[in-house]
Amino acid sequence: MIGALALMAALMVGPSGIAMYLERLSFASGVPVNRELTIAGLIGNIAVARVIQVVLAIWSLVLVYRLRGRGLEWVFVPALVGGLVASPYLHLDDLVMLGLAGWLYLRSAPRPRWSWIVVIALVIAAEGIPFWGPLPLIAGELLALLYLSLMPRHPSHAHARLPA
Repeated sequence: MIGALALMAALMVGPSGIAMYLERLSFASGVPVNRELTIAGLIGNIAVARVIQVVLAIWSLVLVYRLRGRGLEWVFVPALVGGLVASPYLHLDDLVMLGLAGWLYLRSAPRPRWSWIVVIALVIAAEGIPFWGPLPLIAGELLALLYLSLMPRHPSHAHARLPA
C-alpha cells in the first residue's frame, strides 16, 4: 500500500519534482547545523556517514518487517528509532518522535518490566543534548535497535528470550 502511494506521488510530481526534492534534501543535509545531532556530525566524513546511515535505515526496515507479527506498535518502534538515527539531518524538535517510539514501546506487551528505565534514559539523553551533545542519544538509539534485533518475531516466543 505504501509503495503504491509512493508511486502515485512520484507520478504526480514527475521527474523534475523528484529532482527538486532530492536537491533540497541534499542542501538541507549539507548545512552543518543540521548535521550536529546525526551520525554525520559525529563522524565528520559525509560520504562515510551516508553509507552508515543507509545501513542503519536498512537494519531498521528489516526490524520492521521482522517484528510486524507482534502488533502495530512493533512496526512503528523500530521505524521511528531507526529513522532518527539514520537521518541525514535533525533538529531538537524532531526528537519528539523518539518520545512517541518510547510510548508505543511501553504500551506493548510482552516486554521486560525494567524496560521503562531504558526509555527514561533515552529521554534524559535527548533532553541533555545541550549539555553533553548527541553521542549518548545516538548510542542509546543504536542500543535500542540492537535490543529490538534480539526480540523474537512473535510474542508467543517472547517468554523464552526476554527476562521479566
